[in-house]
Amino acid sequence: MLDSDRAKALGVMGTEADPNFPDVPTLQEQTGSDYSMSVWRGIAGPVDMDPTVVEELECHLGLVAESDEFNDFMSDSGLGVKYAGAEDFQTLMREDDEQKGKVMEEAGLAK
Repeated sequence: MLDSDRAKALGVMGTEADPNFPDVPTLQEQTGSDYSMSVWRGIAGPVDMDPTVVEELECHLGLVAESDEFNDFMSDSGLGVKYAGAEDFQTLMREDDEQKGKVMEEAGLAK
């Protein structure tokens, strides 16, 4: 739709420019706001998951995320890859939930 001029992209909400849309500025560049939102994909398990299972899964998922086949597929799909291990991904999910929760409260969508 962008290529046919049927829609206009106002900005990307990530912290960095999107290589798939090199001519579209970030929200920060457009408005000065440091608010950002991005999409992430991940695999999660129960809180009490056996640490040896987490370690084994983390090892294999890391190898997949680094593989040319996976990265080519993601790139061809217009998606980026930024691998985060178990602890870093848990932190990302917690911080994202906190940020979105605040926004929803301020908008009157949550208590």
